[in-house]
Amino acid sequence: MSKKVVVVCGSPRIGGNSEILADAFIRGAKAAGHSVKKIRLAEKKVLPCLGCSYCSDNNLPCILEDDMNGLYPEILGADVVVMASPVYYFGFSAQLKAFIDRLYGPDVKGNIFSAENSYLPHKECALLMTAAEKNKEVFDLPVMHFQQIFSRWFMWANRGMVLVSGVSESGDIKGHEKLNDAYDIGRNL
Repeated sequence: MSKKVVVVCGSPRIGGNSEILADAFIRGAKAAGHSVKKIRLAEKKVLPCLGCSYCSDNNLPCILEDDMNGLYPEILGADVVVMASPVYYFGFSAQLKAFIDRLYGPDVKGNIFSAENSYLPHKECALLMTAAEKNKEVFDLPVMHFQQIFSRWFMWANRGMVLVSGVSESGDIKGHEKLNDAYDIGRNL
């Protein structure tokens, strides 16, 4: 069965290592017959959440007038949402963090650990990350963050993670064996 897949690339560097990793995933997903949309947050204006509760008080959309309002339908209509980001100071890039925080809008019911009461239920997710740091512990915090938000809070099925350390300069990841892992996750959705 074909799935609608949305890949959110959080790097401010278009064509960087995390996007190359995302492209490997996309090739696998397309080879399996899934439809894929790639969203480059570097090309979007996604402001940080104001915490104003306008969305919960007014049942969407967000009061902020930016590109996120056009991204909500993509996420809501997706079967699979994939996050791709470099590690910045032991976390997601600012672009991806702002995007994640703005998912509060569709999740305004905010019932803890209850997929039935969320506007974002019954999805699958995956995480693709790169880091210049060679120590793999650099991924500990963003992985925990990803698992808490997407697997535990939204109750989305985690289809896998590919974490690649030791890639700094744009293109360092080319030819890396972990690209095959990203391809396989996409292919096996």
